[in-house]
Amino acid sequence: MNGNIFKKHLLATSVFAGALVSAFAMPAVAQEEGDGEARQETVQVTGTRIEQSNFVSATPVNVFNSEQIELTGAVNTAEILRTLPAAGVSGLTSTNSNFFTQSSGINSIELRNLGEDRTLVLVNGRRFVGGVPGTQTVDLNSIPTEFIERIDVVTGGASAIYGSDAIAGVVNIILKDDFEGVVGSFQGGMSDYDDDESFKASVTMGSPFADGKGQALASVSWSKENGVFARDREERGLERDGLSNAYFQYLPDQPFDWQTTQFPYYSSFSERGRITVPGNGNWVFDETTSTSRPFQSANADGSELDGFNRQGYRAIAVPTERFMFSSVVDYEINPFANLFFEGTFATTDTKSRLEPFPLSSEDIYGDNLAQFIDDDGDGVADRADFGIPILNPFVPEGIRDAARAGADFDGDGVQDIADADLVVGFARRTTELINRGADNTRQTARFVTGLEGDIFGTETWSYETSINFGRTTQAQRSTGQVNVLNMRNALNVTTDGSGNIVCADPIARAQGCVPVNIFGKGSISPAASDYLRAPSSVQAEISQFVWNGYVTGELGFTSPMATTPVQTVLGAEYRSERSKSVPDALSQVGLNAGNISPVVEGDFQVMEFFGELQIPLIEGQKYAEELSLNLAARQSDYTTVGNTFAWSGNLQYAPTEWLRLRAQYSEAVRAPNIGELFQPQSETFEGGTDPCAGLGTAGFAGSADTVAACSADPLVAARVARDGAFIPSQAEVQGIGGFNGGNPNLTEESAESITFGAIFTPQFGNDWIDNFAVTVDYYDIEITDAISAIGRNTSLQECYVNSGGVYDPTSDFCSNVVRYASGPFVGAIDELNATNQNLSVVETAGIDVQASYFLPINDLPFLAGNEFDFGELNMSLTYGYLDKFDTTAFDGAPVQDNVGTYGLFDHEYLLGFVYRRGPLTVAYDLNYLPEAMLFTGDPDYLIPAATFQDIQVRYNLESEYFGGALELVAGVDNIADEFVAFGQGLDSTGTGTDGAVYDAIGRRWYAGFRTTF
Repeated sequence: MNGNIFKKHLLATSVFAGALVSAFAMPAVAQEEGDGEARQETVQVTGTRIEQSNFVSATPVNVFNSEQIELTGAVNTAEILRTLPAAGVSGLTSTNSNFFTQSSGINSIELRNLGEDRTLVLVNGRRFVGGVPGTQTVDLNSIPTEFIERIDVVTGGASAIYGSDAIAGVVNIILKDDFEGVVGSFQGGMSDYDDDESFKASVTMGSPFADGKGQALASVSWSKENGVFARDREERGLERDGLSNAYFQYLPDQPFDWQTTQFPYYSSFSERGRITVPGNGNWVFDETTSTSRPFQSANADGSELDGFNRQGYRAIAVPTERFMFSSVVDYEINPFANLFFEGTFATTDTKSRLEPFPLSSEDIYGDNLAQFIDDDGDGVADRADFGIPILNPFVPEGIRDAARAGADFDGDGVQDIADADLVVGFARRTTELINRGADNTRQTARFVTGLEGDIFGTETWSYETSINFGRTTQAQRSTGQVNVLNMRNALNVTTDGSGNIVCADPIARAQGCVPVNIFGKGSISPAASDYLRAPSSVQAEISQFVWNGYVTGELGFTSPMATTPVQTVLGAEYRSERSKSVPDALSQVGLNAGNISPVVEGDFQVMEFFGELQIPLIEGQKYAEELSLNLAARQSDYTTVGNTFAWSGNLQYAPTEWLRLRAQYSEAVRAPNIGELFQPQSETFEGGTDPCAGLGTAGFAGSADTVAACSADPLVAARVARDGAFIPSQAEVQGIGGFNGGNPNLTEESAESITFGAIFTPQFGNDWIDNFAVTVDYYDIEITDAISAIGRNTSLQECYVNSGGVYDPTSDFCSNVVRYASGPFVGAIDELNATNQNLSVVETAGIDVQASYFLPINDLPFLAGNEFDFGELNMSLTYGYLDKFDTTAFDGAPVQDNVGTYGLFDHEYLLGFVYRRGPLTVAYDLNYLPEAMLFTGDPDYLIPAATFQDIQVRYNLESEYFGGALELVAGVDNIADEFVAFGQGLDSTGTGTDGAVYDAIGRRWYAGFRTTF
């Protein structure tokens, strides 16, 4: 079963006979055998270090137990977590990370659509080392599904309990620690399209030792997912290159047909080469006819002619193979000290694949198009530049003739520029080199050891202290890049005395330079390919060290109207985080035809003190079965941002045993991560539209405020004074660079979180009613000083257009705009930068509803007295209402309402049914995603509603051969093969849909077994 790319199908979440536990914070209800009476049990969950059950937690907690996890058939833990309505759509998965070179194949989770950086992932209540350099984002590939006892998810600010990164919530993965015997399992599956083959196998063993004083568990697991490629999806048209009709102009009476892909629309970066001839358009040399002609993407019948089909190379799902070993050991040293140990080692190999590199002459000749140059300013071109000289012996004669014709400015048949001063540019797919792709090997090792026990033999006070060390290494090997210096040398050719074409630079020749011919498909020789290749690499390491210690117990006094003593937790924690990512030498200086990729290195340390207080106020009174107050606080001192403080207070009130009301207010914080702080300036060429362009001309369209702000910029004013107007040249417009990067002056993000809700668990002595349970919770989270970068055009607009006519070079906006201070380009934009700043505001609010119902079918009135056992049916409903998801880019910017955009659905519901009868279990899940807007705030273009359905069947039988139980399993995901079609290009990755929100794989099945002995 492949990763479900945020499909959010409802697992077999529902309820289980014998132990009804909802995956969505529902009460646990078990059917006691023989008496027909339901009784309520509790499950210990996350959200406080003072142990509580979910039913008395003032913070909503979602719980997945091991049985529910098995019913998903999930290969990866992230698949399970993404079924939660609270899970967002911005995480990384195998189906949306193919284009993220360094992060390809990562599986992460985030809550409330607030990002992985604001979601804290714990294992057994302790931090887990990050899997993405520069961040604390945990790669869930490193955590074995088969070793999980349960998963607790707390949504909302939890920084006071667990520290930074918990603004959106906490995912706490609890590992098995009490198991005796051996469990082995195997599962395999594939899609209906004969791809997406997936396999997983595991063995888990557990045994007591030392006369029962110790318990040891170990798990070994392996999984492999072979991935999905666009070329294999002919049924959905994904094997062909195209673009959504949204990219093309339609007449007013024609519909906006964005879901349909226009075929063909092959890439203009052709294997033959698209040759840009200044003044004469685009040409191509056709090696099949040895002639030159104007470039044509496709034939009249739509078949590929000169264009390139990128889809034939793209992966929809990244192939992934994992091996994991985990162990847990407990040993009682004496009645007051228990030694515990956790060890995890995981290695993950992923392979991203996409089309060969699109190389152009701009990559070689200074990011400028081949163009005519007017050196003396008389309005007539004197030469052409930024391309291959047409006297290069590889240039076909037909291309030379086209260049000569382009240089005939007056049309008299005589070229106005000599051959020696003419060039042609090119855009070419470097198929002869090798396809692009990144092979990543990530290894994660984590070890935790510590002591826990009662203090001085008491049962009211206990302690825990632990040391946690984790380390992730990444070795990335990428292909398909081009050595720019070698390419420049290989294009600069001449002939020797024997008529052989050789590299013109003698030093380059001595270093092995091989001339390159870029004209025609297959024209780059194997020797030239070897010379041009620039395999890239990244070596990264992330390390984490945490010491944690706390004591918890009763303070020895009670409130006047309560019998339960006041309880407290007091503790301290020291944490050190380090991250380093080192690209290869060419990547660091931008000489492999890509942007500059600098070394990213940094670290920080934090010392924290935390405490909790649980105060029962009223107990056992009429209309007040319980009223209690819980307080928590954490003081932190970072080496980067200094002191921070987080706190929370929650109140719970139970007027009766069957109704509980809960509310919480918290102020949470998130310190910036290493990448946000220390990422050096990395190069980009996104460019922007200069509002000052045209200043001084009669047709300048800017407002009076824009005129005033632009005129107040001394560099723009200098250009106007020199030329009479500011009219950037084509080279100046296209040559705008810029840098993205971290900011060591960042401060912490702050968040206010409010939740309140009710838990209804009937206890009326009526089976029909008492088997029902429901929770309703409202949440509101507002993040201020959120870390983000200002968009480049936003900086320009706010500096010159919306500044009220004032130019302030020190503002957050104008400081991002760097203009040439002198020379021929004075006043033109040199750089548009975008560094991280504490600028934005994000607020989200909504309602979560979870309901479950347990039905012994024989209790139905029309089956009363029937001796045949019809089994039990467990049902669950999860409904999510998103009332608000507002973002404000910076102070004074308009508030953007995102609710109703796909991925931020205003309504979403999930239904789950689990039927059990004896050894048979059948689980069915349905996830409904409503109609949603394609573009934020634009209801004219809507994505249709979609329904995703899954089913699984399990049969348990005794196996004499294995000496234990043998359980057979089979399942189908996306039963109806639901597919939400996006026109190609809107998805940007070749999946034909948005793989971060909708299922990109289609119907798939799996089967396997699990044996216990």
